[in-house]
Amino acid sequence: MVVFEFQGPDMESRRRSRSMDWVWTAFLTICFLATTPGVVMADEPQEPEHAEDSADRLKRRLERARTAADAGDMELAGRLYKSVLREKRTLAWLHLEYGEFLLAHGMLPDARKHLEYAAKRDPLNVRALMGAARCRDAAGDSEMARKLYERVLMTEPGHALARFHVGRLQYEAGDLVEAEGSYRDLVARHPDHWMGLNNLGMILVERDQPAAAQGPLKSALKLRPGDPGVLYNIGRMHLAAEHFDEALRHFNMAIRKSGSRDLATLQIHFDRARTLARLDKVPQAVRAYQQCLTLDPEYAPAHLNLGALFAQTGRDEDALHHLALAVDYQAERVEIYHVMAERALGQRDTDGALRALEIARGLDEQDGTTWILLSRALGQKGDEQGRATAMNQACTLGVPGACPVPEPEAIEGDVPVAQ
Repeated sequence: MVVFEFQGPDMESRRRSRSMDWVWTAFLTICFLATTPGVVMADEPQEPEHAEDSADRLKRRLERARTAADAGDMELAGRLYKSVLREKRTLAWLHLEYGEFLLAHGMLPDARKHLEYAAKRDPLNVRALMGAARCRDAAGDSEMARKLYERVLMTEPGHALARFHVGRLQYEAGDLVEAEGSYRDLVARHPDHWMGLNNLGMILVERDQPAAAQGPLKSALKLRPGDPGVLYNIGRMHLAAEHFDEALRHFNMAIRKSGSRDLATLQIHFDRARTLARLDKVPQAVRAYQQCLTLDPEYAPAHLNLGALFAQTGRDEDALHHLALAVDYQAERVEIYHVMAERALGQRDTDGALRALEIARGLDEQDGTTWILLSRALGQKGDEQGRATAMNQACTLGVPGACPVPEPEAIEGDVPVAQ
C-alpha cells in the first residue's frame, strides 16, 4: 500500500522552528542558566560614616557582595554590587562581574547592558563577549548574537561553545551549508564534541546526504551512548535512506531513552508515525499520530498526515475532521481532497466527490485540477451545463487538455483521387 503522506513542516523549514527543541535541551542546560526570576533591587545600603579609606571601603563592600552571592542571598548581593558600581562606573571588570551575576540569575536585560559595556571597554575580553552574546541569544536577537559569537572566534578561533552557537544560529536561519561548515570546523578542532557531531549528522540528513551523516552520528553515539537526540537523528538518517525497519528501531529506542511524554518527544513520535506508514502499518501509524496530538492537540503536521491516512483508507469523515485542523497547509490539503474526490468518483459516490471538491475550491479557487475533477463529478451526476462550465474554467486557468480542440478548416478545391 502506498501511503499518501507529507514529511512535516514545509515541511523542513518549520522543523527548524520546533522539531529539534528537545535536541537543544542539553545545550540550554549548559549555556543558559537564566532560570531564576529577577529581583527588584532596593536602594544601596547605607554605610556608617568612618574615616576608613574609600578604596578599602569599596573593597570590603565588593567582598561582601561576593560572599552574599556565594551564600545565595541574591538580593543583598545585588544591592552591594550596585552600590560599588555607583562609585566605580567605568571599571570594565566590575561591569563584567556584575553582568555575569545578573545573567546567572535570569536578569537578562540588565545583564546585557553591563556585559556589553564591559565588551566595549575591553573588546578582546572573551568572557564579556560570550556573556553579551548569550543575553542577545536568549532574547531572540539572533543577528547580534551571531556577530558577538563571531567576535569571540576572531579572538579565540578554537572556542568550542562560540563555534557551536554560530553553527546553531546558521542552522536555525536555514543556512545549512554555512552551518555544516561551522560544525565541521568544530569537530575538526574538538573531535570529542558529541553535540557538534550530532548536529553535523543532523544537517547532513537534512541536506539529503544520509550516507555522509552515518560517520558523525555513530561517533556521537559512541561518545554519548543512549542519548535520545543522537538515536533520533540516526533514525532520521535511516528514514531518509528508506531503511524503514532500522529507522523504526532507533525511533523506538529514542522514545524509551527519553523517559518523558512531553513536547520534547513530539518530533520523535511524528517521524515514528511516518515510518510506520511507509511500512504499511496503518493502524500503528494512526496511533502514533494520535500520540502526537495527545502531546500537542494543535500540531498541524500530525493532523495533516492523519487526515491523509484516513483519506487513503476511505475514512472520509475522520479525514475531513483532521484536515480542517491542519492549518497552514493549504496546498497539501487541496491535494488530499483531490485524492478523496478521485476515489469517490471511482466508487460512483458523486456526492462525496463534490463535497471534497467544494472544500478544495474554498481553499484555492485557482487550482485547475479541482475544476477538471469537478467537471467529471458534474458529468457523472448528469449536469451537462455544470460540467461544461467547470471545463471552461479549467481551460481559462490553462490546464493542459481542458480547452476544446478546434475543428480543422475545410480546404477549398478539388480533392485529389488516389490512382
